[in-house]
Amino acid sequence: MTIRTRNREDGVIGIALSAALGFASGLVVGMFVGEAAGDVNSERVRGAVRRLRGGRTPPAEPSIIAQAVRHALRDHHATSHLAITVHAPGPGLIELSGLVSDAIARREAGDVARGVPGADVVVNRILVNGSDLPPQPVLNSS
Repeated sequence: MTIRTRNREDGVIGIALSAALGFASGLVVGMFVGEAAGDVNSERVRGAVRRLRGGRTPPAEPSIIAQAVRHALRDHHATSHLAITVHAPGPGLIELSGLVSDAIARREAGDVARGVPGADVVVNRILVNGSDLPPQPVLNSS
């Protein structure tokens, strides 16, 4: 009859492998939950991984990111008619302002801006007519 004794190294390796597997599965589940919540996308995950690895790419010039946001808003079917001002006060920071007719348009403009690479933080200061301000004429850019 052979009695097998556990080696201390086997226990340490097992613990390390279990911890790594737990971390990886938690990360995957977290990404799926974040994707379902709507504020996580593959570009942001790649950027976060790049920053964690230390391979940080230099941020684009704020005016270039602001221009890209303007183009994205103009090219998107739900926001192309909105009069929205885009300002880039700093690297990765985008500020939206204007007056729209409903909260859906406000949210859509913010979502479009957040989808632009380099727009790391989007401050949505768009006001909703009749909700944030008393009803007044809404100007549309045509």
